Amino acid sequence: MESIELKKWEKQQKRDNAFKEAEEAKKGAAGGKKAAPAKAKGKEAEVPKFDIPKMDVPEVTEFTSESGNKYVRERPIEEIAENLMKPQEEEKASSSEEEDA
Repeated sequence: MESIELKKWEKQQKRDNAFKEAEEAKKGAAGGKKAAPAKAKGKEAEVPKFDIPKMDVPEVTEFTSESGNKYVRERPIEEIAENLMKPQEEEKASSSEEEDA
């Protein structure tokens, strides 16, 4: 009895090993990692040159509100106030229409 079971187990082990070897061969031949191309000696790496205008980086300032909360602002308070006080385009058009009527 034991010899029959042992033979079955050995056959199963051989099949499993053959299957694993076949899988490894497929991975190695088809989907393995490729080596990076060798760099040519004496040549410098080409760096792309972009003609992109650089924007000014806003100055970041920290402030504490009246309630004690800490905040960060990227624009000075004067600039924020100027933008709030300027009428928008739609408001200019509607106010000029009202004056004409």
